[in-house]
Amino acid sequence: MTNKRLIAVLLIAPSLLIGCGGTKMPSCSSDEVTELVKDITRDELVNFFFVSELQTRAGAYPASVLSQIPIETWKNNPPDPDDVAVNFSFDVEDIQALIAEAEAGAQAASFELVGIRVESEEPEYGKISCAANLRVEGGGEDSISYTAQYTEDGYLNVEVFGL
Repeated sequence: MTNKRLIAVLLIAPSLLIGCGGTKMPSCSSDEVTELVKDITRDELVNFFFVSELQTRAGAYPASVLSQIPIETWKNNPPDPDDVAVNFSFDVEDIQALIAEAEAGAQAASFELVGIRVESEEPEYGKISCAANLRVEGGGEDSISYTAQYTEDGYLNVEVFGL
């Protein structure tokens, strides 16, 4: 009799646990998710404005080389021009000024997410795939997609595609 009870417990317990500790799944349209999508979009806008202006002022080759150095590095610990192996010169202060202009431009950009929709859900991983239209004030709309998932320590991870 004891073996039958043990077998019953071993067969039933896992099915009970599945319902108890389900993974929390974010919502495509929650403020937390949409704000992170907007933050990521702004960061991408900064990169776009920075590289575009760098190309205009310095040319395509210098822009392609210098834009490989992350913006945070330029802001916090810029490389010495002598340490960057390139065949052109650049001024760190000019680069930092371009970044400040790019950040101001991205901050001034007004956009919103409209037509938010669920593309797919993966409840076993607590992951949701979403799509939306990114409406830019005075500039039309573009379709983007994004995923959202909570990490094991409770942080929200969002990845945006199509920017």
